[in-house]
Amino acid sequence: MGATNLRGEEVVDRPIYPWDLAASIYEQMGIDPNGTLPTPDGKSAFFSPLADNSIKVESGGLLREIMA
Repeated sequence: MGATNLRGEEVVDRPIYPWDLAASIYEQMGIDPNGTLPTPDGKSAFFSPLADNSIKVESGGLLREIMA
């Protein structure tokens, strides 16, 4: 798991972001976190910003260490 500084103010090892948690939950539910959903206008909506290759988001990755 990650670590913070002595006062717990700054992440110093393995930062985790909200989309990392959401993608981990999706995967546990059997949903591909890199998948897309069709929209009524024929475009695609991403389950997670991690799936959208047109944008760059920071990520700590899926939380494999807490998955059973």
